[in-house]
Amino acid sequence: MIRIEIPSIGYGPRVLTRNIRLDIAPGECILLAGPNGCGKTTLLRAIPNALLIPTGIPKVKGFTVRSFIRTGCFRESRWKRSEALESRITDALSTLGIANLADRDLSTLSDGQFQKACLGIALTRRADLLLLDEPTAFLDVEGRRAVFQTIRDMSRRSGIPVLFSSHDLRDALEVADRVAGITPEGQFLVSSPSDRESFLDRLFSWR
Repeated sequence: MIRIEIPSIGYGPRVLTRNIRLDIAPGECILLAGPNGCGKTTLLRAIPNALLIPTGIPKVKGFTVRSFIRTGCFRESRWKRSEALESRITDALSTLGIANLADRDLSTLSDGQFQKACLGIALTRRADLLLLDEPTAFLDVEGRRAVFQTIRDMSRRSGIPVLFSSHDLRDALEVADRVAGITPEGQFLVSSPSDRESFLDRLFSWR
């Protein structure tokens, strides 16, 4: 079980939300939701000892999928290649269903394939907690559903818990075990597993 406890988040003197407390079980996926500007990205960036995969990473030409994942593991490898690291990369590619893309140039990947390559970094690094900021941004419906399902499958197989933000709320609910939310008034609240949909409906009109 991973416990997140943060007294408050905000910008300078402006406080966005207080009393953030969330327990996440191994293999659990939690959707972080709330209106624009409520502090979702700020909260993800404030969580210590977790791996944050943001959106907007460029698909750099000249990097293969394998070398991209290896680069993402720099903190562990310090650019030193090892059999153990290469084995973990191979396992991650297999788990994500993209082993056939290992030697493909990043610039030739679809957005959905690239998002899976980004998840490969988390699997290879064996993160204790994975944070994803809008992982399906700019994807079409089919791509969104494929990436969400990959996140769900990856979390269950590896045991890595996931906290992710998304504007694609209905698709996200298909894979989220619970919903954590920041209300328009700045309250941080968490649903039960059985209350996800009604919680989400109330979240954007909370008074």
